[in-house]
Amino acid sequence: MKKNGMEVEVNVARGAASLYVASVVSLVLNTAYFVVLTNVLTAPLVGLVSLLNLLVLAGVTVASLSLPAVGAVGGATPPAVTRFIAEYIKGGRGRGARRVFFASILIAATISISIASFLSVPSVSNSISFPFSSQPVVFAAIDTVILAIAQVGAFSMIGAGRATRAGMVVAVGALVRYSAASLLLVLG
Repeated sequence: MKKNGMEVEVNVARGAASLYVASVVSLVLNTAYFVVLTNVLTAPLVGLVSLLNLLVLAGVTVASLSLPAVGAVGGATPPAVTRFIAEYIKGGRGRGARRVFFASILIAATISISIASFLSVPSVSNSISFPFSSQPVVFAAIDTVILAIAQVGAFSMIGAGRATRAGMVVAVGALVRYSAASLLLVLG
């Protein structure tokens, strides 16, 4: 059944609102996480966690930028996934959309696993976390892989016309991510 113009506009508006709410939820969770962090940990440990957060975001950005998008603007989102999946679906080529999705997952996974492997090398993780345990660096490396693949998945949903669901996935993912990070910090 083909949607009329008004239905499409309503769906686009809902999707945009969902993504906006997801961004706000992620920002609030990130802020709350660091507020609690600064009140629980010593200044050097807060610095280590902040550095690890930057390393995770940089790793995810690199993995996302490595997606096959000619002339794409740099950012922490995989624009090729969104653009090409939408094109293939619109043209009735679901098989092509699936190939782009799986290729994008493979590229993001390969790059993020390479970054995680590098960060997990004992000499690297020890130099990043000195004088503390290198275990948080390994957790950050794992977070890089999971977050990079999740980004590809969420933005693939947008390309498939499911922006509202993508917004919910991003918000729930942020909640799970910051809850897990908090639990790992509490456990040491």
